[in-house]
Amino acid sequence: MNGTHLDLLPVISLTAPANLTTNTTDNTPEFIFNVSDDLFTQSFLNCSLWMGNASTTAAYGTNNTVFNRTKTVITANSTLNNGPYEWWINCSDGVDPIYYQMDRTNKSEVRNITISITPPDLIPPIVNLSSPANNTWIKNESRGIDFVFT
Repeated sequence: MNGTHLDLLPVISLTAPANLTTNTTDNTPEFIFNVSDDLFTQSFLNCSLWMGNASTTAAYGTNNTVFNRTKTVITANSTLNNGPYEWWINCSDGVDPIYYQMDRTNKSEVRNITISITPPDLIPPIVNLSSPANNTWIKNESRGIDFVFT
């Protein structure tokens, strides 16, 4: 051994969502991962959530202070339209200590998620008043109002 230290690339493990998940409740879901690294050049990692679909690939969130071997959550920072997406995490542990122009980035496995959010019912309910009858005047009585809505 001559004292040379090999700076290893970050190793990224995806936790959630599982591959082939269909999300029906949230169009800005959380993505959970863990990353381990020898952290030779800095004390934390820079990680980004990447997503792609048929029309675009872009970063949907970044955490620039990810600690080694710590569960990390990145929430999609933009509303996702319904449809299928690929997603992955990229993490960097800085610049190579010998080849200063070389970025030290690694990419996780690629997983698939489908966003399928049903929009809320935008039609207002129909309310039918059952009693009292229209134009009825009730004096000194405590009466209820009956109605049906659909």
